[in-house]
Amino acid sequence: MKKPWQIWSLYFGCLLMVIPAMVWFSAQSLNLEKARETDRIQTELARREAELQERVSSALWRMDGFLTNLIARESTRPWYWYQAFFNETIPKNELESISKKTKSMDSALCIASPLLYQDFPYVKLHFEVDRNNSVTSPQLPTKSELSQAGQLGRFNLDWDSNNLLKEQFEEISDYGFLSSSCSSELLSSPKQTVSRGGVTVPAGDLSATGSDEQVLLEKSPVPPVEIVNDMEQLEQQTSRGYQSDGIQKQMVQQSRNVARSEDEFSQRQQYASNALSEWQQNRLPNTSVPSDSRRVESIQEGVMQPVWLNDHLLLVRRVKRNNEPLVQGCWMNWQKLQTALTEMVEDILPEVQFEPILDPAQIAVGQALATLPVQLVIDRSKLIETLDLENGSDNLEGVATSQTNVFRSSLWFAWLGLAFAAIGGGILLRGLLQLSERREAFVSAVSHELRTPLTTFRMYAEMLAEKMVPAERQQQYAQTLKVEAERLSHLVENVLQFARLERSRQKTRLERATLESILVRFVERLETHVELSNMELVQEITDQMKQQELWTDPAAIEQILFNLVDNACKYAATADNRQIVLSAQKLGEKQMLLSVRDFGPGIPAKDRSRLFRPFHKSDMEAANTAQGVGLGLALCRRMAKSLGGQLRIGNLPAGQPGAILELIIPQNN
Repeated sequence: MKKPWQIWSLYFGCLLMVIPAMVWFSAQSLNLEKARETDRIQTELARREAELQERVSSALWRMDGFLTNLIARESTRPWYWYQAFFNETIPKNELESISKKTKSMDSALCIASPLLYQDFPYVKLHFEVDRNNSVTSPQLPTKSELSQAGQLGRFNLDWDSNNLLKEQFEEISDYGFLSSSCSSELLSSPKQTVSRGGVTVPAGDLSATGSDEQVLLEKSPVPPVEIVNDMEQLEQQTSRGYQSDGIQKQMVQQSRNVARSEDEFSQRQQYASNALSEWQQNRLPNTSVPSDSRRVESIQEGVMQPVWLNDHLLLVRRVKRNNEPLVQGCWMNWQKLQTALTEMVEDILPEVQFEPILDPAQIAVGQALATLPVQLVIDRSKLIETLDLENGSDNLEGVATSQTNVFRSSLWFAWLGLAFAAIGGGILLRGLLQLSERREAFVSAVSHELRTPLTTFRMYAEMLAEKMVPAERQQQYAQTLKVEAERLSHLVENVLQFARLERSRQKTRLERATLESILVRFVERLETHVELSNMELVQEITDQMKQQELWTDPAAIEQILFNLVDNACKYAATADNRQIVLSAQKLGEKQMLLSVRDFGPGIPAKDRSRLFRPFHKSDMEAANTAQGVGLGLALCRRMAKSLGGQLRIGNLPAGQPGAILELIIPQNN
């Protein structure tokens, strides 16, 4: 077998090879996992950005659909509606039904503009501005106009409120600005009427079609739009490996979102344009021509355009009547319109706000309406964190936490496994080395112990066989052979008993017995053994102590005390005081202390720590010290433990020679 230091060197060398490799592997794994975690977070962030953009897109489509119809309704109102009253020639076949309502049989009837008596929830005021910046409104007819039209007292108008609105508008109106903000495209306006219920009225008359708000809500469906979601493709690319950079993915996704936003903005603009065209085409040709005191030779209407005038939202168009330029339009109730738009998209985009677009360079295409110069104000980071997104956690940092924790836990378990393997391997190697050392010590010591009695047996047997021993000395030789036989038998018995204790885990069979009954069994044998060693056994045990009951194994007590006395005989052989004292005393209420003392040289301090180790003697120590292999005390301690007791080295008063060994055994079970 190699030397222990060589084995330990090989063991630690292997650890030094494994541990750095494990450290490198752990560092690389943590770096990779960190990159994967960053990649997962960035991928999740990109997915949430795409999901948020889809929500924004859906909200914009919904609002643009509503606003398109609102603007279209205002765009298709005939130019003459902006007069409080206008004359309409009624066909004779409809005169009878009209007369029932107006109590007039005239074929020329003065018609009130629907803008005068209808309720428009999102419009404050309809107006007409000429190039002299003079403002008129169909909602503010003069009393002379009402009297001339025969409508005086028919309309319950809020004169004060309407006059206040008109005054406020006059303060902000600017014909030059409004005219320049209108589209330069002018179309000849088809004069139109629609026959409903037997009555011919101007097209777009809301009195025959229901409220303006109801029509807008019914005619503002969001057109079906297929929004391409690139996240599936992105996740498929991510699942192939984690070599790609998450930030690069996010940038790619953002560029895709920008391109998609521009495309959707164009689609919404096209949808609004098509819707306006459709509304224009649905205007039916006239069956009668409006007439008033002013002769209308030509009329051209422009396209209604939204425009911001200071903080006020207007819808305006350019009109040419007999080559006289005018601006017609409506002053929108922006606060109420904002509330309606907010409620409309609250389910998919909560807490949305609006911002006027005053500078086209500041437009955010992905958040701008295609129908009004308005864009959404969105706290994207807050929405990404708080929206209940599908397949996502509210906390971005918690997206990859579970997977990271599992990985790190696995890594910790790997390190713990390596640590346990190293510690277990070290303990096992240490045990094997100790076992090897004990085996070598046992072989060495036992070889020496066996050599002496066997040599004696062989020599004395040959001398007796060849009759070389005188008759008077044959008895002495026979006695020597007996002593050596007992010594050999004692050695073999100790080895066998130790092997049984090492091999067996069964508890010793205990029984109740008095100290006296135990001593009777072997005290005579002890005395004989002590006498053969020229020693004297002294018992310091009172009769009261002898009657004490013990819960023990008498055979084990016998073997322990015999070994202790034998050990004292060997090590105190050169002492002047030839006594070996066996004593007993109570130790508490449940224990008894048996001690064996000699008056020899005592136990050196350096040997106390290894005194109870099995086979602690080397062959050199076995040759230079008392007989034995260093097994007796180790065997005695193990037997004492099997009895539930203890074997220890006692303390003698300072200056007194010898050694004392104490056996503590229980008295009760």
